[in-house]
Amino acid sequence: MDDRKRRRGMYVTARQKKKLVELVTKHPQLIACKVTQDFNYNDSQKLWQSIANECNNVPGPGARKTWRQWRKTWQDLRSKTKKRQAEINGEVPPSVVMLTPAEQEALGLKNVSSTTSYQEATEFVPLDPDMPEEYNNEMDSTHTYSEPESPPEVKVFTTEPKEPKVKSSSSKHSDKHQNNCFFNCDLLASSEQRKMQLKEDYINFKKDYLRQKLKLIKEQTEALKSIARELSK
Repeated sequence: MDDRKRRRGMYVTARQKKKLVELVTKHPQLIACKVTQDFNYNDSQKLWQSIANECNNVPGPGARKTWRQWRKTWQDLRSKTKKRQAEINGEVPPSVVMLTPAEQEALGLKNVSSTTSYQEATEFVPLDPDMPEEYNNEMDSTHTYSEPESPPEVKVFTTEPKEPKVKSSSSKHSDKHQNNCFFNCDLLASSEQRKMQLKEDYINFKKDYLRQKLKLIKEQTEALKSIARELSK
């Protein structure tokens, strides 16, 4: 428990931030939110997991974060760097002068010479506008406090998702009513068939009973006739 608290309380060092910028610069797809057949959200997640492993393995003290937390660190760093450039009238902030032009452009800085050719756009998961910016992610600072775990991510793509086909409530009600009707009809037919079978069994039983009774009456009649003949002699 203590070790977990200690690891969460570690700081992101300048070496880790430099490594983070270098790694993201190598993958412009992470900056240009453009879904293609060769690059989708799962590919983005795998790249961020790889970047998180390398940043966590930077020698010396530093933060140990999940890939979502490292992505949040990158988003904050890029946002603050662009804001600093706007505050100093478009000049490159002194804190990022040591970066290459490609790395400066990856951070969103304008008017820098670069051979990279990616489209600047929204990251896969945009920053929450309601989240307070209380993170010191300036490159000239020695340390910055590790951000808390990011909220559950939301997949944001440029492609429009297909709307699933949903049956209307009236259609569902009709199907349910039809199924109930079939079930009731089956029960009614089964009940009528059972009644007919019982009625047929009763008629057959009554026929046998009457047949036996008629036979018995005939036997009694013959017996009485025989007695009468004997008495008349």
